[in-house]
Amino acid sequence: MITPKIELYARFDIVPNIKTPKYTCTQIAGYYPPMELMKNKKGEILFYMLPSRSKKVDAPPYKLQGKNSLNFTGLYHFFIDGKMSDVCTGYPSDKKQYGKATVRDNPFYEYRNDAYLILLHQGNRTDVPSYFELIILENAKLLIDAYRKQLLMGGFDDALRLLREQAKTL
Repeated sequence: MITPKIELYARFDIVPNIKTPKYTCTQIAGYYPPMELMKNKKGEILFYMLPSRSKKVDAPPYKLQGKNSLNFTGLYHFFIDGKMSDVCTGYPSDKKQYGKATVRDNPFYEYRNDAYLILLHQGNRTDVPSYFELIILENAKLLIDAYRKQLLMGGFDDALRLLREQAKTL
């Protein structure tokens, strides 16, 4: 299988001593234009890991929510056989706008065919990951589950090693 173009690699570490799991970007490699719009006034990219409110059978159990309450992605494959998995998948919303009280343009709409691989690192936690790594793949939405399996079988090992080496600390 051909490895898709990797647009961005980012590592997000949990912020300690906060009730709702909050993650801050600590390392980044690559460039992905809508992520620039996710930065707060301090230049940080933050995500909250929240339980999904959807009652649909195929809804992901968790989601990542960013600046201005933007649902960055649902975390598909979060649990495998009742345990936290090693790799989740996700993708941007295909809606042009989001929000109810305050309607905003979705900065990821133009990138709605991209997809995400999210490597979960449990560490000493049992409820949520201690940190996670985000890999954004260009135009990979339709094949994201195949890329998840490819990652699990070592198909991204070389690329991931290079991205980790190239990532700059924030």
